Amino acid sequence: MTFSVSQLAQVLATVSRLDSPSRYWVGFSGGLDSTVLLHALWRLQPPQELVAVHVNHRLHPDADEWAGHCRQVCRDWNVPLQVVEVNAKARRGESPEAAARQARYAAFQDLLGHGDYLLTAQHQDDQAETLLLQLLRGGGPAGLAAMPLVGRFAAGYLARPLLPFDRRALRVYAEGEDLKWIDDSSNAALEFDRNYLRHEILPVLKTRWPGYPKTLARVARHQAEAAALLSEMAENDFATVQGTDPAALSVSRLREFSGPRQRNAVRHWLGKQALDSPTEAVLNQIIALLDAAPDRCPAVVWRHTEVRRYRDDIFFLRRVLENPVSPTYLWAPGTELTLPELGLTLNRRELEKQGLVLPDTDLQVRFRRGGERIVLPGRRHSHSLKKLLQQRGVPPWLRQRLPLIYAGERLLAVLGLTPPIVAGGGVSRSGT
Repeated sequence: MTFSVSQLAQVLATVSRLDSPSRYWVGFSGGLDSTVLLHALWRLQPPQELVAVHVNHRLHPDADEWAGHCRQVCRDWNVPLQVVEVNAKARRGESPEAAARQARYAAFQDLLGHGDYLLTAQHQDDQAETLLLQLLRGGGPAGLAAMPLVGRFAAGYLARPLLPFDRRALRVYAEGEDLKWIDDSSNAALEFDRNYLRHEILPVLKTRWPGYPKTLARVARHQAEAAALLSEMAENDFATVQGTDPAALSVSRLREFSGPRQRNAVRHWLGKQALDSPTEAVLNQIIALLDAAPDRCPAVVWRHTEVRRYRDDIFFLRRVLENPVSPTYLWAPGTELTLPELGLTLNRRELEKQGLVLPDTDLQVRFRRGGERIVLPGRRHSHSLKKLLQQRGVPPWLRQRLPLIYAGERLLAVLGLTPPIVAGGGVSRSGT
């Protein structure tokens, strides 16, 4: 398939059916693909504002030179350019490619306003590579769907209008327009999986199946449809299997499903909460929780996520300290208080919106140590906090993560519950 400005216009018309674009941001690395995309858009002169974005990862010795090249190109075409520098250094155990991608898209995310479209230059060959990499990593339908043509991203949308075109068509266009682009030497480094696939494996496939990129793009579309159907089923199932807590699924109701449907519901719920995707082994461990004895509190923990069972509920949580150990936090009036154990910041005004009114004095915030008691509204005698939490059905591991607010030695409130537990004496506006 050839590539032309008019064909790009047709793809953009399809892409914009989700929402009328207010601005196009173009991810501009200076390589062949993004240069073709930006040039064709410049030639097209769309009515929307057009802005190029170059992300400087500062990982290559020539990174500043590449940024300079992009500035010159945009000056020549009179296209506004934003150069964003990011920290793309991989953390221990993290793929350098993944770290750079995450930093790049975080930068893009900060730029997009409501209705804006981010346009990136992935093409049909990239789609084939992505699908094969996902296949080799054991990906399911969502992974094998590879990259969608358009989807929601940040406050706007992410679109890939070059997906219908292969690398050869883009090169023919670039050479015909006498375009200049950057050749990144790291694209030939075979230690990266994508490069190894591109240079060592795919040329062999092409000798036998020359049209494989188009075929694999069709496979990705089929997998995207399958993934969408599975997601729709899981969303409908959630109304049936939601537990007593909004962050939980019901064990007894999940057990009424077949094994594949159980796994589909769990995968969907983890994704819905933006938690880590489980491996097949981890997913099997989660499903095994359904058969645990009701009086047990088993857990499955991996990376930054944990799944725990309590009574008839399975909870999906971001992993924090099992038993937070911290000094007492002093909380002065008019200030916010950050609790690093929970990744939580307390704000008095926000608490007041929830009906909790605190005295305008220095307070203390602690975690449970055992033996805490609180005088409830309308009561004269204190009550054991442990028993109150048991009556609320609060799982044991969550009891250690609840912020306790004190004035001196008097327990005023227990946060992290809906509604919170509050002491008498006018602490709560709602009286709960």
